[in-house]
Amino acid sequence: MGGYHQLIMEGSRELLRAFLAGVSAGAGWEWRVRFHSECGMRDEGYGHKLLERLGLERDLTYVLVPAERVAQIAGACERARLEAGLRIAVHEARAVLEAMLPYTFTVYEREIAARLRALLDAPAGGVRIEDALAEEEGEPLARGVESPEPAPDYIFKGRGRARGPIDAILELRESLRAIESVELEAIELETEPQE
Repeated sequence: MGGYHQLIMEGSRELLRAFLAGVSAGAGWEWRVRFHSECGMRDEGYGHKLLERLGLERDLTYVLVPAERVAQIAGACERARLEAGLRIAVHEARAVLEAMLPYTFTVYEREIAARLRALLDAPAGGVRIEDALAEEEGEPLARGVESPEPAPDYIFKGRGRARGPIDAILELRESLRAIESVELEAIELETEPQE
């Protein structure tokens, strides 16, 4: 099967973290539970959040799990609900087709620009860079007579979007986060509902 699924689950992140850790340990699985809010992913369902605040919808948490674990997790949730009265459930499972990571950057040092270029010019793991715009200036930039700050000798700025498999996008995100001059937007997932 392979790949990942996005699960929309009833239950708080804390409860689900403990529950999924227990299920994983009991089954001997070695995988890291990835909550959207901790991985820089955008939760879909602003409507859900509004309904939660109005008290009309249950606490929903978005989790990324290996595709081959979805059925076992759903079954474990159902057993926990029936046997222990836990308020947890899998409301929806969606296959993750691709992930997108929008970024912008402004770099004033050539060494950092070289690191950034290395990441974006040949991204690993099947990641593609789309809508990329970058411009580089190598001479001091004029700031005006009144400016107390010296003009930088170099500037490299741009924006774009990385698209590809979720694992590779998460890895690229961590590498880009290590560069202070890069601003990352939330990861967006392209998903397909599963039965």
